[in-house]
Amino acid sequence: MIPVIDIFAGPGGLGEGFSSLRTPAHGIPFRVCLSIEKDRHAWETLRLRSFFREFPDGEVPDDYYEHLRGELSREDLYHSFPGESANADAIAKNVELGSKEWPEANVRSLIENVLGRRKNFVLVGGPPCQAYSVVGRSRNKGNSGYTPETDQRSTLYTEYLQILADHQPCVFVMENVKGLLSARLHNKDLFERLLEDLTSPVSAIGRSAGTLGYRLYSLVEPDACQTGEKKNFLVEAERYGIPQARHRVIILGIREDITRAVPKQLSPVDDEVSLGRVIDDLPHLRSGLSRKTDSRENWVSVLTSMKNERWFLNGGLEDKGIRPFMINILSNLNAQNRDRGAEFIGTTETKVQWNSHWFHDPRIGGVCNHVTKSHMEKDLHRYVFAASYAKVHGFSPKLRHFPSALLPKHRNVSRSMKHNNFADRFRVQVADRTSTTITCHAQ
Repeated sequence: MIPVIDIFAGPGGLGEGFSSLRTPAHGIPFRVCLSIEKDRHAWETLRLRSFFREFPDGEVPDDYYEHLRGELSREDLYHSFPGESANADAIAKNVELGSKEWPEANVRSLIENVLGRRKNFVLVGGPPCQAYSVVGRSRNKGNSGYTPETDQRSTLYTEYLQILADHQPCVFVMENVKGLLSARLHNKDLFERLLEDLTSPVSAIGRSAGTLGYRLYSLVEPDACQTGEKKNFLVEAERYGIPQARHRVIILGIREDITRAVPKQLSPVDDEVSLGRVIDDLPHLRSGLSRKTDSRENWVSVLTSMKNERWFLNGGLEDKGIRPFMINILSNLNAQNRDRGAEFIGTTETKVQWNSHWFHDPRIGGVCNHVTKSHMEKDLHRYVFAASYAKVHGFSPKLRHFPSALLPKHRNVSRSMKHNNFADRFRVQVADRTSTTITCHAQ
């Protein structure tokens, strides 16, 4: 198997992709041998998935699924399989790259110990993206004293360069947010600088030349480096069968001594996968109330109360065809069979069989993490309006589409509308389209 090292791993999406590959000729060609992540909650997920992969296909013990159902604690699960647990601990590391506790020498030793005598491996990962993203930069502008030059997140990719220079993997995959294409540091284009650095990592970190560099490739355009078009490194996931409009910069690097490898580009699908095709068979839930006693009866009362609001009675909603739709929804509310969901819902509880191959493993016996959040009363009204608007017009409304009396009364709203930032704060998803990405303020 080809070793994979995943840094800035988060909960392990990139490593999960490599690990899930199966080929007729080689079976399982990749194995994640090291994942590094500083956030403890994300690391716990890395550790559990590393534990899962210790078992061959079809031989994962029932105890693992009992844990997912909440019937067995994680500590008891690991205690029952000490060997596999120890291996998972050796793979998933709760480490902060670039910190005083983990200087370059420590990271170098960790990787050398994991690889042993193996020289060829794949490095994957993306430095923290908050300072690169358009949303992140917008927020940072509101912080007095903030400068991108002093934001460690802007330069953590040098940790990536350091590993490339020290260990010379045969292939690397670097992923980051779309905002990286427009980011600037020290008044210079950050993406152009990054491409130069990845081509020659040794020179980039100030060492003498002489070791091998890398040829860079896009996953969607064959001549991205030659054309100089930065957008050619942008992968729009919905074009390739993913049910989410997730746009990410992905750079593939191949060590220059590997001359036979010319990667193919991704092939777009004919039909994009809609959100409804993925989640329509999940149980229907109701949202919760955050500032009053949460119950089915109160939930119905809060929603139906909007029919007496001034904004609801305004004729403008009638003209847009929205008010009749909302009246129909509110007249047919039925909370009797609506619950808030749970971290685990079993098929025996709902008499529903989930057929979606996107997220369901039959051995779980249900579905995990299907639970709603609570909202204050006015926000529930706003989401009903947004959902109705989307159903009538086919897209989620921006703040400018809301009745003025329905808008929150705080400065950020007028500022957002003026600068078009967070104008989709109350965004809803449309069933027959791919999902949009969910920003943290909406989680």
